[in-house]
Amino acid sequence: MTILRSVVLLTVAAAGLVYAADAPLKVAGTWTMALDTPHGKMPGSLVLKQDGSKLTGSVDVEHMGSMALTGEMAGEKISFSIEIQAGQKITFAGSVAGDKMSGSMEQGGSWSATRAEAHI
Repeated sequence: MTILRSVVLLTVAAAGLVYAADAPLKVAGTWTMALDTPHGKMPGSLVLKQDGSKLTGSVDVEHMGSMALTGEMAGEKISFSIEIQAGQKITFAGSVAGDKMSGSMEQGGSWSATRAEAHI
């Protein structure tokens, strides 16, 4: 009986570790963002709301204003899109490490962000 109990406890613990490894990181909150585009560097801010793996929020970039975003988290990978003009989108992909994230833009260039406040 003791061996069976130990096996069950180890199985439950292993399942919990597998789930934790696949769970999306928590990225909700305000981030200070920097874009490095073919047209030059652009500072901005990123505000993210998170519901499980789904992301919503906004990107506010100097000279472009505030734009709504939608995206998702998969483990430490992040991807989101913003609409800059009717039907014209910019897609971002990257990874999150603690209070920093960075990646590339589908249309060219790179981006990075640093958490500006504690996560929600």
